[in-house]
Amino acid sequence: MPADPAAGPGDRPTVLLLVGGDPDELAAALVGDLGVLLPSLALLQTGPGAATVPDRTVLRAGHGRPRWQRAPLRVTGRLLPAGPRAALAARLDPRLVPAVRSADLVLVLGPGAGSVAARTRALDPTTRVVVGPGPVRTAAAQLARGWLPSGPPRRRAILPQDELDALCAAVRLLRGEAPPGPEVRERARLLPWATLDGHQRQVLVEALLPLLGADDVVLRAWAVLAGGDGDAQALEAGTDLLAAADGVLDGDPGTAARWAALALRLLPAGAGTSPRGLLRGSRTGRALTDPLPAAADAAVAAPEPDSHHRVLVLARDGSGPPLRTALRASPVVDVTLLGGGDGAVPSALRGAGVPDALVEARLRAGLGRPGPAYPSFVAAVQDARPDVVLVDGADQRAVLASLVAPAGSRLLVVLRPEDLDAPWLPLLGTGRVERLLVEDDATASRVHELVPGVVVEVVPGLGSLRSQTPADDAARTLREVVLGDIGRLADRTRAGEHEAAMALVHELLARPDETVGPAVLQQAALTATKAGEPSTRLAVLRRWAALDDRDLLARLVREQEGRLREFDPGWWPGDLAPRPVDPVPGRVLHLLKASLPQRTSGYAVRSFYLLRERRRAGEDVLAATALDFPDEPAPPVQDVGGVPHLRLTRTEVPDREAPDQHLDAFARRLLDVVVEHRPAVLHAHSGHRGYELALVALAVGRTTGIPVVYEVRGLFEAVWTSDVGRATRSELYRLRRELESRVLTEADAVVTLSESMREDIVQRPPTRAGRTPDPARVVVVPNGVDAEAVGPRDPRADLRQRLGLGDGLVVGYVSNLDHPREGQETLVEAVAVLRGRGLAVSALLVGGGERQEALERLAAERGVAEHVVLTGQVPHEEVGDYYALLDLFVVPRIDERAARLVTPLKPYEAMSMGVPLVVSALPALLEVVGGGERGATFPPGDAGALADVLAELLHDPARRAEMARSARAWVREHRTWSAIATRYDEVYEIATGARPGSAGGVGEPVHGGDEGA
Repeated sequence: MPADPAAGPGDRPTVLLLVGGDPDELAAALVGDLGVLLPSLALLQTGPGAATVPDRTVLRAGHGRPRWQRAPLRVTGRLLPAGPRAALAARLDPRLVPAVRSADLVLVLGPGAGSVAARTRALDPTTRVVVGPGPVRTAAAQLARGWLPSGPPRRRAILPQDELDALCAAVRLLRGEAPPGPEVRERARLLPWATLDGHQRQVLVEALLPLLGADDVVLRAWAVLAGGDGDAQALEAGTDLLAAADGVLDGDPGTAARWAALALRLLPAGAGTSPRGLLRGSRTGRALTDPLPAAADAAVAAPEPDSHHRVLVLARDGSGPPLRTALRASPVVDVTLLGGGDGAVPSALRGAGVPDALVEARLRAGLGRPGPAYPSFVAAVQDARPDVVLVDGADQRAVLASLVAPAGSRLLVVLRPEDLDAPWLPLLGTGRVERLLVEDDATASRVHELVPGVVVEVVPGLGSLRSQTPADDAARTLREVVLGDIGRLADRTRAGEHEAAMALVHELLARPDETVGPAVLQQAALTATKAGEPSTRLAVLRRWAALDDRDLLARLVREQEGRLREFDPGWWPGDLAPRPVDPVPGRVLHLLKASLPQRTSGYAVRSFYLLRERRRAGEDVLAATALDFPDEPAPPVQDVGGVPHLRLTRTEVPDREAPDQHLDAFARRLLDVVVEHRPAVLHAHSGHRGYELALVALAVGRTTGIPVVYEVRGLFEAVWTSDVGRATRSELYRLRRELESRVLTEADAVVTLSESMREDIVQRPPTRAGRTPDPARVVVVPNGVDAEAVGPRDPRADLRQRLGLGDGLVVGYVSNLDHPREGQETLVEAVAVLRGRGLAVSALLVGGGERQEALERLAAERGVAEHVVLTGQVPHEEVGDYYALLDLFVVPRIDERAARLVTPLKPYEAMSMGVPLVVSALPALLEVVGGGERGATFPPGDAGALADVLAELLHDPARRAEMARSARAWVREHRTWSAIATRYDEVYEIATGARPGSAGGVGEPVHGGDEGA
């Protein structure tokens, strides 16, 4: 196969070589090289000369003659001189005829050449015949030129041996003519680029030296590269090569680039020698290292700004996944990886090689004449539409990225220590790369020495970001550098630094509009949400909507306006006109956010039992659930425990609905229900935000004249976040608390679950209207148990075995895993302490939620994964079997506002089942255990103290039994649903004005009105 990929076997002439007698040494060498160069060469030798020509056919005068003619011709041939003998053989041997007629070129050497040539021309006058050593050598050289590449050869890992032999033969044949001309010289110089194999390249260089001369700058460079002549010789050869490149730079930048790439290969590996001095001394080198001209900048169009921040990471050596993890600080950030075996990064750009195509692309860009290069890579970059390109390594990929990164994108390069000894750092150019990231000051100093003027950022621990255990500070610095304000906002929010995060949000809002893009504003909106700052979030959304005319942004603004509207003291849902109602005496309509059978929460269980007991006592009771509950098909009325439950569902629910719009629709729908069923009392229970069901009920009560009871199941103003430290320090908390207080003061009577909650309600500061809840109208109706259904039962051995609890003692808790206030972490830590003391104790955590994986990780870190069982969600009807497995029921709630005030339902169930109780020493829980006779206590969040209490009780079964007996007796006497439900009598008397000292009903129906009316 020829070296020039444009030429093929069909382009070669068919050559016949006629050799007369014994060729001399030079002729034999020429014949041998032609045989290598042209495998199909026909070799005919006349006369009985020595077998110096391989694979030849010997022409004989007697060949093909009758036997009687052969002997005389043989004798004649022996007597004749070589020339006449060759002529005779050529004339009489019939094999010459087809050979000549099939040839395009006949070469004739040796004695009798003239006669043989004459005979050949006579056979076929159209065939070209070349006679004699000189003309034959010239013709052979012409044939050899066809094997020289006419342009840059396709580089292959290794050439087939026959092709390598042919190229060397072609070079030797070229040496047989006069000194090579410029064209032959330039084409011959390309041969070492045909192979990537060092040995083959050295063979070609050695073959070329006699042809081009030892002083040829290109061959000398290849020879130095192959021979390892020393750093000084390598630098000298590189300098000469770049000087030669300057001579062809304007007319042939491709050749200049190849020579420059070869010069870069000559740099001593690992010697710390900067290529900058070598390059800056030549015009070619300066074009490779100068900042890119404007015309050459940005082969890819700048991305349109949108609400996502796109980061393209060019990874190396598996660094992609860890870097992606480090940068995924926010849902606003999209990270795309290139270089993980996806094929987008060409193999030539990986490793220690110096790709000619890359150097040419950089050189052409430096000259302001960019050309196409690496189209798959450019397409991948274009598809990613990056705002930031992060390259791990100041290497070939970084150079290419500097050529093709979009004009509006930022280019950042992470420099590895080994990059300091590679040739690529100066080729990056200081104009396109925003900054280089290095790990220490020493590396930064080296970079400034090698590439003056480049911006360097020191990131301690930078190398750890390529591992699975990155340094936190390094990851945070990387995010700040790569993501800018998005990274700063996300990190401060994630770290709970909300004041600092909000200060940055306000700074962003103060900047000119054109300097803050949609992605930053989206992150600012998320930050404001996490910080509980709805007014600032609205300002951010309005700023964002001014840049983005999509309907989505208009809806987000409208929804946020709706969230804030419900806090307006003059706003009532529904804008309802007066519609007086003649109530049915004694009829009570309960308004619930959810109920059985669709929900099995403690909220739904409490509602079920209290309403059922009121119905059993003869009260005319019905319930309505919140608008659009349940979110599944359900009949318009469902019987739940004998109580009709009205489902206020809509046939079409809007995809996006602002909170005030939802409450408007809810109020109008509830008004229709009230007008139809005419209750004497509207009893609203806490909603998802606490106050919203009561707000709707009060709007309807104002319109119809029906008194409203508000049952406070929890104080939700502080549960909008799992960040306990932020929960009570935000605008959202202040707004919710104000609205909760407003609803409490507007209600005709208030129900709550514990004395702690009642104390909080009656001690609230005045609302903006100057009102406070009336203590006389606040009644405690605690949680309870169904004494008929919840009682001691034998533990199921099969369940214990299935859960893997073993034979030791079991402590546990039944609750959701969604909110950190429940404090299951403290119980896991306490079990680890007890196991460390040698006690055979396991923990059983019943319930599901988003914190389950985190709790499993904690158990594994503490070495008790086998002794902490997390069940996930358990059907309500099966929970009793899990209670029965417990030796102690632990309520490990942390010291948080809602935990201090709200009494959970589950401790009462444990007490009713005869399971002894241990609780955090919080006011609401102390009410449950009394002075300690019904349960033990420990300081909230103190795992060591909890372990001490558990250890003491686990060693004292008699005390556990007494605690369980006392707790069960108290629950059955004071906390059964049937007994508790009677307390509603007092509540309804207060609400309707039948109890002395109460505030009475809301009076005549009104429309609109001011706060407190």
